[in-house]
Amino acid sequence: MKLKYIFASIVATLALAVGCEKEADHYLSEIQVSTSYVSLATTGESNTAQITVTASDSWSISMDSATEKWLTVSPATGGAGETTVTFTAAAGEGKSGSVKIVSGTKTQWVNVIQGVATISTATCAEVIAGPDSKNYRVTGVVTSIVNTTYGNWYLNDGTGEVYIYGTLDSKGATKNFLSWGLEVGDEITVEGPKTTYNGTVELVDVTVVKINKSLIKVDDVNYGENLDAVAVEGGDVDITISCKGNGIDVTIPESAKTWLGVTFIDNSEGLVRLSARPNEGGDRSATVTFITTDGRKDYTAETIISQKGAIVAATVKEFIDAEETSTIYRVSGVITEMYASDKQNKSFYIRDWSGEVLIYRAEGFDTSDAKVGDVVTVTGVRTSYKETPQMGTAKFESLDHPVTEISIASFLEEGQNSTWYRVTGTVTEIANESYGNIYITDGTKILYIYGCYPGVGATGDARKGVVAAKGIKVGDKLTVFGPRSVYNGTPQVNGGFFWSLEKGGSEEPDPEEPGTDEPGTDEPGQFDTNVTCTTVASAYTDGVINVTHGETSAEGVFTLKLGSSSKYGSATITLPAGTTAVKFYGIAWKGSPATLKFSVGETVIGTQDLSANDGASGSSPYTATVADSDYYTVTLPEALTAETEVKVETVEGTNTGCRAILFGIQAVN
Repeated sequence: MKLKYIFASIVATLALAVGCEKEADHYLSEIQVSTSYVSLATTGESNTAQITVTASDSWSISMDSATEKWLTVSPATGGAGETTVTFTAAAGEGKSGSVKIVSGTKTQWVNVIQGVATISTATCAEVIAGPDSKNYRVTGVVTSIVNTTYGNWYLNDGTGEVYIYGTLDSKGATKNFLSWGLEVGDEITVEGPKTTYNGTVELVDVTVVKINKSLIKVDDVNYGENLDAVAVEGGDVDITISCKGNGIDVTIPESAKTWLGVTFIDNSEGLVRLSARPNEGGDRSATVTFITTDGRKDYTAETIISQKGAIVAATVKEFIDAEETSTIYRVSGVITEMYASDKQNKSFYIRDWSGEVLIYRAEGFDTSDAKVGDVVTVTGVRTSYKETPQMGTAKFESLDHPVTEISIASFLEEGQNSTWYRVTGTVTEIANESYGNIYITDGTKILYIYGCYPGVGATGDARKGVVAAKGIKVGDKLTVFGPRSVYNGTPQVNGGFFWSLEKGGSEEPDPEEPGTDEPGTDEPGQFDTNVTCTTVASAYTDGVINVTHGETSAEGVFTLKLGSSSKYGSATITLPAGTTAVKFYGIAWKGSPATLKFSVGETVIGTQDLSANDGASGSSPYTATVADSDYYTVTLPEALTAETEVKVETVEGTNTGCRAILFGIQAVN
């Protein structure tokens, strides 16, 4: 038990008598104090008192947070020999506290009082408005119990609510709260010192003066057949009540009256039956209050009634893999693309760490502030169009994180805030390949990406491996989005999410095997891409494919994906001087063969039909087995005399499919 609370109750009569008293237990061989009690004046700008500390070794002083608010002790440390220690407080009264002096394994306590530490009887409102460190006695009803070991709970007397942080047992000991048998609804009188912590008014380590047990108590909540909540389909809940008052009344919150009601009340049996309607939304709950009276005042008891929701939280992949039923799913992700040119169509694509899916005509999206790049949550059922999964009967639920596109320089200059940003830079260093701790630059400024994760919702090991999966290398242009934070005074993206990648670099060459900076002269692997791909419209460079060709296979191969389910896509590939042809593997989306067109400026240099491939479906990583017939060559009219951008796009031609995947794109001299 804290001595300051013992002292507070007796010091009014002892303070002056013990001011100069020396007791035997003050004289430990390691550390001694001239007195264990200090009394400070209540008036004057500086109210001080002094004691002498005698120690055989170094010592230090500490106080609890409540005492620190009104008392200053100097010095707080000392060495062997005698030291004068001064206690100082501003003008005030009714304050008490304790100071601990430690030397080695020995401890001395000094109790401090300013004025007479009387206990004021007060309402909760008066406690809230009153000064810290003052002792109060207050009576109210227990509204919520937070911790049953130390005894942390809320007391409400109708004028306000105070948090009780620690409850002493009948012998003044801590960690024995259950000995009181206190329950929600009981009326209780407690006393203790006030403190304020992070804006919350608290009475600390209170002494229980009186408990008036509530005349009503909830004994049991029965949802039926081993249930812990009302089923989605709705149903009855039987609540057994112990009531010693005059009748039982029930109060249901206004917000819950649309789905929860009282069926009947049997006062003689102490039974209340509630009925819940079918739930078409998510999990829901309500705090129901039961009231009785003894004719003079009311007594209450509470219980929480819960009902299962019809909405199932899912990742994009889990949603895609689900069967087409009436089940409603809740999915969160970043908006990657609008389905139509404006929001009036209400359709868009979202992507999380597991995949991407079309949200078809989401109610409320057109009137929201959401845009491409923002993180949102939607609900709907699993449907499909021409075997392609999508979310139907969709509803726009929330704009979780608006994302602002910003330069590296501006990002570094921003003040601390909760905004999410999207930022692009060239990779200069990969500090941690597993979690994707990466440095990027705009040419003048460097920004640290503390974690580049595959997408929204990734946790645990799912956050790892983006560098390898996306083939991120030094020199590539990387775009990430996420929250801003500051570490050791330096701004950083704290747990960013991958947005896109433009290939353009390579790892530093092994010093024992000199490389070359001349583009197009490396010997790329069978499925490697040795050109820079830049998205233009409805195109994506953030996916990979696991591919097999005969006896050769590779995982995490970079892809250029063109088009969506209803929109043709286009991108550019940058070819170095001297290029005479472009070779690539190309496949069309499952069930939808496509046609490619290549052009330089306004000049079309070639077209190519692509066959559909069963592996080209769903979300990245794609899987595909290809043959020699899936490997194509587009020959240029003549060798390029300078670096040139070639536009590649899906078009309506021999085939009408909108989507295609290209990989192993290589410039040939």
